[in-house]
Amino acid sequence: MPQYVIPRCPDKKNETDIENLIPLNRLFAYPSEPFLQNGGYTILDSGAYGLYQRGSSINLNYMKKLSAHYEKYATENVFCVAPDEYLNPIASLSNFISWKNSKLFQSVCPVIQSWHEKQIDENCIMKQVKFYRKNTNQDRIFFSNNALTASEASFFGLNEIFRKIHQAGFKWIHDLGAGWSLKDIKEWKKFEQLDSMDSIAYYSTKNINEFGSLNPFENVKSICRL
Repeated sequence: MPQYVIPRCPDKKNETDIENLIPLNRLFAYPSEPFLQNGGYTILDSGAYGLYQRGSSINLNYMKKLSAHYEKYATENVFCVAPDEYLNPIASLSNFISWKNSKLFQSVCPVIQSWHEKQIDENCIMKQVKFYRKNTNQDRIFFSNNALTASEASFFGLNEIFRKIHQAGFKWIHDLGAGWSLKDIKEWKKFEQLDSMDSIAYYSTKNINEFGSLNPFENVKSICRL
């Protein structure tokens, strides 16, 4: 059953409340500074999705700053995400090569990207898996298609694709941006080949029916009870 990772909530008061629920697994997107904790693990994300939302993308100067950020915070049970580009597998591969050739922080976990939201191309995914397996010694890999719900993922046979990724040698698969309501999280938890997932829905939702509350702290508690 996949674990749910809690991304950083911009509301500092609620962050304090959430930290009191330690141990929790957390995700912090660059440039947010992480609250390194005892218990659980921490994911440091490249911030690529935030750049995409602002119509920008990662360049070499950004990579150098991101690398220094990773160097500063990477300790045991901290996993760093490679500098990908949302909805662009080729750019993500290119960034990965540039990062490696520039001899930046080497312990980064690759990201599988899709060309389109809510669409899955198994051939494209497995080509990326093959490339990353050949070019990294990391055993964790991330999958990104933020708009995809669990029911849509089931339609595309994503759990079976995750099984093939495990067979290719990646021991841990994390789905970035998965779980947009309590019901959706429950459905994702049926994906036995998925190891962990996250989404900002617990604090960004405007629909009280999705979590039973509009309070991020209460929503985290509801997720923890699943």
